[in-house]
Amino acid sequence: MYDGWIIRAVLFDLGDTLFDQAEWFDAARDGVAASAARWNIDADTLTEAIEDIAMDGSVGAQIVERGLELAGVVGPPSASQTAFWTTVVDILEPYPGIPEALEGLREHVRIGVVADGDPAVLWATLSALGLERAFDVVVLTDALDPSLRKPRPEPLLYAAWQLDVAPPECVYIGDRPDTDIAAATAAGMRAIRVRTARYAHEPDDPLPWLTTNDTLTALERIVEHRARSRRLEREG
Repeated sequence: MYDGWIIRAVLFDLGDTLFDQAEWFDAARDGVAASAARWNIDADTLTEAIEDIAMDGSVGAQIVERGLELAGVVGPPSASQTAFWTTVVDILEPYPGIPEALEGLREHVRIGVVADGDPAVLWATLSALGLERAFDVVVLTDALDPSLRKPRPEPLLYAAWQLDVAPPECVYIGDRPDTDIAAATAAGMRAIRVRTARYAHEPDDPLPWLTTNDTLTALERIVEHRARSRRLEREG
């Protein structure tokens, strides 16, 4: 795995990379159902519709809009969409071993998060995960400009600049090939794709530097690579 290149910073996606976003989705779904009830929409019907849509692979605003349509609602009430995307969950569990692995990794390299979404919700999510102080930098694309969501490379480049690390010395870890891996590739960073959640079976396109089954394994490989490269560097 050593190729004469040293990792100096590691950046992370958030949902389905550091934690199972299904936990947040369940709470958001319930928030939509409660909001829908105020619009005289049957909450159980809407909940079932949203779950069906999510299982179908829809993401983003499509989940709410198509769920409402499936529930027989014409012209989706904006309050239900707002309830979904502004859901704040008090307690979330990171993937097993992630907090300890991040703490250990931070002793060797700079680390950060680059994530898409509502900044207030994402900060609350980091807090619910107990990771709000785990990183040297947190870049939330919507706080910069919603048009700069991944696969645009600018937020990743901004994070590298904040860390004072050249993009080619950064690794970005994420689960979505079309956004996470594409953004890292466009930024000139090495990308590690983790096969988790609903994108696990998508092909490696664009091709990442490394693919693993989970983030913890990815971090183990990074530590191994850095130790090997440091040793070979010292040996000349």
